[in-house]
Amino acid sequence: MAWSIVYSPNIAPIPGGNLYDGLTPTRYVSGTASGSDNGLTEGTPWSIDQAITSGAQHIIGVLPGTITRSISSTSTVTAINLPTGTSGNPTIFVGKYNPNVEANTALWTYMSNNVTSGNNGCPTFGSVSRNYVQWRNLVLDESIARPRIGDGNGSGPILFSDADNCMARNIRVLCQYIDNSGDNLSGIQLRETETMLIQNVYVQNRRPSASTQAVNCAAITHFSTKNTTVINCYFLNCSTGNYHKEDNSGTGLGGVITQYCIFDQIENAIRVHDANSPAMSGFGNPMNQVLQNLFLACTNGLEYRFGGFTTSPSYFQVYNNTAINCEQFIYINTQQSSGLNNCLTRNNLIDGGTNVFYLDDSNTAAQGYVANGYVANYNSQRGCTRYGRTSSGNQTTASGWNTATNMGANSTDIGGASSAIFVNNTGLVTGNYRLVPSTSPALTLSNTGGPIGCYITGSETIGLGT
Repeated sequence: MAWSIVYSPNIAPIPGGNLYDGLTPTRYVSGTASGSDNGLTEGTPWSIDQAITSGAQHIIGVLPGTITRSISSTSTVTAINLPTGTSGNPTIFVGKYNPNVEANTALWTYMSNNVTSGNNGCPTFGSVSRNYVQWRNLVLDESIARPRIGDGNGSGPILFSDADNCMARNIRVLCQYIDNSGDNLSGIQLRETETMLIQNVYVQNRRPSASTQAVNCAAITHFSTKNTTVINCYFLNCSTGNYHKEDNSGTGLGGVITQYCIFDQIENAIRVHDANSPAMSGFGNPMNQVLQNLFLACTNGLEYRFGGFTTSPSYFQVYNNTAINCEQFIYINTQQSSGLNNCLTRNNLIDGGTNVFYLDDSNTAAQGYVANGYVANYNSQRGCTRYGRTSSGNQTTASGWNTATNMGANSTDIGGASSAIFVNNTGLVTGNYRLVPSTSPALTLSNTGGPIGCYITGSETIGLGT
């Protein structure tokens, strides 16, 4: 099996605090507009209904304040669904200030909706059956929006469905805790989409209101998505960060790249649930890649879960990530007699926590099968309680784990203190988890003799870019 590290597509540098994300609007929108102006200046802005009617292929600059659109009933279509753009001339809806840079909340652009009948909300914005639409510099605060459908299949406040070549960038999603009626609720949900960019997105508190409620909540959910890049995002206090879910339609999931993100206090930072990634015509390398991310105090860095569908997790490369004080870095749940297919875990650095690997192979039919098509090597740890755990016993060292499971070749137990590895390991978010220049023992532990962990050159931005 040949593996290669394929980095995400080239992405233009984030322009930081530039107004309108560095773009020049051709039309303007305000939440207080009369609906009778031409939209050509900030002083004569369109209403949101005018933008929906006439905004195709415009760069629509949105003034600070709240943009609310009323709809008559609950709907799976977003309340604000802009017209399709083109490859060379996309439709762009961009707030004046980047909420992930601008500290003054009065300058943020808030997105909201008002359902005038019924008890449930609907997705506030996004693209449904629309292509080449970009959403930038926006805030979704669920305390002032009604974003969900309470029928057990809620999509969440931001929805992309049957949409291609769309973008969500510099978005802030402030969620409210939910009850069981919010099953499958996301911060951003992607359903059967292709060629998407999720960049510089912050999602907070996407979780049920009680720990006993079994709902599939996630900051971002991928239902059979293809060729999607999730980059420089920050996910805080969510049930799941990135949720990869196969919907059994046979379309598969592939080419999803998660890079330079921070997962902070997440139960499953990455969850792969029956996500099959077949070799897809026209999509090049079908690999789903999880690379150069930072996992902080998560229950599971990545969970592979089998069950419900005939497919099994396939074509996932997990490499050059750093996990700090997580219960386990990789959790493999093999309760059904199926296994991983063409998956790789390599060059990851785990500091503190309980297990590097937890292989739950209590189903007898699944024992030993998980290693078929799964490669895990060159993953090093310091200070974990044990390297690996299975239903039949625990292994405290990398070498013992490799002997027991054949899933730990060339992996290392690093001695000494965290301070010898990282520039500054004080605190979780406040720590600087770049490797100590010249002397860190993690600088030479990869399969190529280079560094392991999320900072390869030391110049990468992990988390929200500025």
